[in-house]
Amino acid sequence: MQAEVHRRYDEVVRKVRGYHPSPDLALFDRAFRFAVAKHEGQQRKSGDPYVIHPVEVAGITADLQLDIYSLCAALLHDTVEDTNATLDEVEAEFGEQVAFLVGGLTKLSKIEFKSREEAQAENVRKLIVAMSRDVRVVLVKLADRLHNLRTLDHMSDEGRARIATETLDIYAPLANRLGINWMKVELEDTSFRHLNPAAYADVVAHVAKSKTEREEYIRDTISLLKSLTRKQGLNAEIQGRPKHYYSIFRKLKKAGIEFEQLHDVTAFRVIVENKSQCYETLGIVHDVWKPVPNRFKDYIAIPKANGYQSLHTTVLGPSGERIEIQIRTEEMHRVAEYGVAAHWAYKEGRSVLRPESQAFTWLRDLVVSHVAIENSQEFLDSVKLDLFSDEVFVFTPDGDIKSLPAGSTPIDFAFAVHSEVGNHAVHAKVNGRLVTLRHELQNCDVVEILTRADQHPREEWLESVRSTKARQKIREYIQREAKEKAKEMAQGVLSMEFKRYGLRYETLLKSGDLQAAAELLKVQTVEQLLLAVGYGRLSKEQVISRVVPPEARPLDEQPVNAVKRFGQALKSLISKPAKTAISLSGMDGELMVSYARCCHPVHGDQIVGFVTRGRGVVVHTASCPRLQHLESERRCDVRWSDLAEKREDLSKRRVTVRVICRDEPGLLADMSAAFSSRGVQIAQANCRVKEDGMATNVFEVLVTNVGQLNEAIKQLGKVDGVVSVERVQG
Repeated sequence: MQAEVHRRYDEVVRKVRGYHPSPDLALFDRAFRFAVAKHEGQQRKSGDPYVIHPVEVAGITADLQLDIYSLCAALLHDTVEDTNATLDEVEAEFGEQVAFLVGGLTKLSKIEFKSREEAQAENVRKLIVAMSRDVRVVLVKLADRLHNLRTLDHMSDEGRARIATETLDIYAPLANRLGINWMKVELEDTSFRHLNPAAYADVVAHVAKSKTEREEYIRDTISLLKSLTRKQGLNAEIQGRPKHYYSIFRKLKKAGIEFEQLHDVTAFRVIVENKSQCYETLGIVHDVWKPVPNRFKDYIAIPKANGYQSLHTTVLGPSGERIEIQIRTEEMHRVAEYGVAAHWAYKEGRSVLRPESQAFTWLRDLVVSHVAIENSQEFLDSVKLDLFSDEVFVFTPDGDIKSLPAGSTPIDFAFAVHSEVGNHAVHAKVNGRLVTLRHELQNCDVVEILTRADQHPREEWLESVRSTKARQKIREYIQREAKEKAKEMAQGVLSMEFKRYGLRYETLLKSGDLQAAAELLKVQTVEQLLLAVGYGRLSKEQVISRVVPPEARPLDEQPVNAVKRFGQALKSLISKPAKTAISLSGMDGELMVSYARCCHPVHGDQIVGFVTRGRGVVVHTASCPRLQHLESERRCDVRWSDLAEKREDLSKRRVTVRVICRDEPGLLADMSAAFSSRGVQIAQANCRVKEDGMATNVFEVLVTNVGQLNEAIKQLGKVDGVVSVERVQG
């Protein structure tokens, strides 16, 4: 097997010599020998020597035609994580560049995470931060993931499903965003094969069944296209192929049709010499075949964010079959296949990355938008949203193009122009017509933002924005304002309390007594102390006890009138602990507790508390969609108290249940009986019949705990004619 390792290594060296003008093969050979020595005795699940994996990753990295440092990092990418090698050792042996790349590729295995999901999110965060500094990190990572997928058959069922899902969620979209088409296709198709082998086999069988006929159709169409372009004096290269399996599967699923009904499964590519010939070829195609309405896209005039350029059109081709035709130049084709890697060049023996690629702007924006998100799952969801979202291209009044996620609103556009424009936006004009800030933008809209100095972002804006940048800027403003208000309120409370003992807030601040109190209360600064008081994590009594000595606090001393008035204003926040079904961790005394109307938590749900201004603690279910829009630092740990189980009147909660069923006589009575059989009372019902013979029923019911609710939902699912039952949250 060692002979096979050396044979594969020699193949990689031949690849490198084929594209690199003067590679430092001595450095590459040292990296190979280092990897062989460090991985000695280790095996993959297939039984092969482990070192075969880094050699194969180096081979894929060479397919991307990257520099020698990237190739060395590919050979060494697992040494720090899986052997006794250290980053310092790698840097001493191979230099700073290689050590940085290996560091960016090493997982955070030494840190304890609460869950596999949190570990995944933080490793993706580390990768994104590293790739913003050097894009080679993610290119080698994609090569690593691709080889792991190619050898996934040796993993357990659970391991295959986890890696394939993660690939479809993160790495295939990332390859797509970086414009590396061939890699994106293989990542998707291989993941699809492991995640849904039956559906994969079905698509492969259908494509194979029509293979002979399809190949003949492709040959005839290519011949016709060559003849048409040659007549116009164009020297065009023409390619034809069926679309890849995962793409076909998604089309079938989206349209809800069978394979035989899918016509748009063949794509043709016309490669010409220059941009003007692209448009000339488009004219030839549209002159011969009728174009399908709304299926033309000009990515040459308006390139994608990753730099992709091409003309796309769908026409009714030979025999009236719908075919997609892409028209591009040779350079556009190279960028389309290799994406950001196509911008690599070699000058005077040095590898350099050309800065003109639009993909780098996207990478920088990705980092700025996401790394500030503290919650791991929210961060990962946000990254996925950015990776998956389609684009809409709109114009400023001056003709500048802005690329935004599909479904974006003028608020997204305003923040794309500048943060200050977004912060003060009040209205928008789209194509000269005044619209609201919630208006959904369409391709080629011309957008103008109207601003006002006293306008500021509002929390409800979060419900209508689609871009991560806009969402992050709105949150930053809301959190900043909330912090200032919390600090201002806390300072006012403490100032009045200090006056009772003849002390001034400003004097205690200058003397360092407040800082000392902060440290005693395990917060680092006075600002954090004020925030803790403002958000209810610390009480004013706790602060007073650290600043004012006990002997200076006479028992019979009463607050001055101003304090009494302030105390009365705060009294609405305080509730008697004997009557609450919720316990709050780390609270001195009991705050008023209320339940979120968006998710209606019931006893037994996993819950999270959110400290509000004026309404005490609002309890949400841990899965409530609205939580992601709320400030993480104002969340607090809460749990159901023992009292909740003993006193049913305290825990009887209103919950919304949606039932989809057939529109049949007597079904409503059957559903009502299902609720009653589990002791669930219907408080309100709203039933709506649709034209397709189905009915949507929304019930508001009263339950005492989540177990009772789940039993009722289970019972409803057994009712003949019921299609689906779900609890509605958010």
